[in-house]
Amino acid sequence: MKSKVRVLPAEWVVMGFLGCVSLVIFGLVSVFAIGAVTSLYFALAPPEVPTPPDVSFLASDAHFMVGGQHLIVPVVALSRFHCVECLEPHRLKKSRAYLQEAGDPSKPMPAQMLDVSILRYRNIIEQSSTPDICPLLTRQWSKAVCRGQTKGILSRLPPSIHLRERTLGKETTSGVEPAADRRNDGMRPVAAEVHCDVDARLCDARIEALPGLLAVWTVWNDERTGTPASEMADRQGLAIVEFVRRAIGPVEDITLLQAE
Repeated sequence: MKSKVRVLPAEWVVMGFLGCVSLVIFGLVSVFAIGAVTSLYFALAPPEVPTPPDVSFLASDAHFMVGGQHLIVPVVALSRFHCVECLEPHRLKKSRAYLQEAGDPSKPMPAQMLDVSILRYRNIIEQSSTPDICPLLTRQWSKAVCRGQTKGILSRLPPSIHLRERTLGKETTSGVEPAADRRNDGMRPVAAEVHCDVDARLCDARIEALPGLLAVWTVWNDERTGTPASEMADRQGLAIVEFVRRAIGPVEDITLLQAE
């Protein structure tokens, strides 16, 4: 017995086809509508306000022991904080944990080296809606630097100073150009040394800021002013020694602000 195949009327097939097309069109319209509403929401929504950095932490003093010398600098003066990403809350939280040991004046945090920046500290966080950091700093030299009110010795400091143990990474004396000679009587600095590679535009200058503590910074032959690297090192080296001894030691000498 043969089975009979039922043939649907043509109008039913057409109606079914049209129903499927309608469902597809409805789905596409829904997707576009949802996308449009979502885009409109984000366009009209107020911009997300970034969390301001912890200014009180950045203005606090950090105590380090480098080369047997007790050094005190505000956290914001440490070069590691001079980038936008460095001020993000989760990074500051990690930095606070790392520098927790440096918060005790009676027990400075041991360190082999320290990078100190001399610049307008308020400019680092001025893009954030935060209180002015300058009045929160504890030392007069840092407040002057923060406000851009430096003169004399402070105005001759390079923008970045690398402080490290004297015995760390000793270099040979080849390629050393001494600056002006001075007596080494225990209180006055010896001459700065300038280390230049062949055909190098930038050179390293070094001077012993305190017994066991070496200061390293960058100098160059300034073609604009005609100042050779050795003269730049000589001028800045004297300023660095005075800064280290009178500004960032256990006791600040506030007369440094007026010293020429």
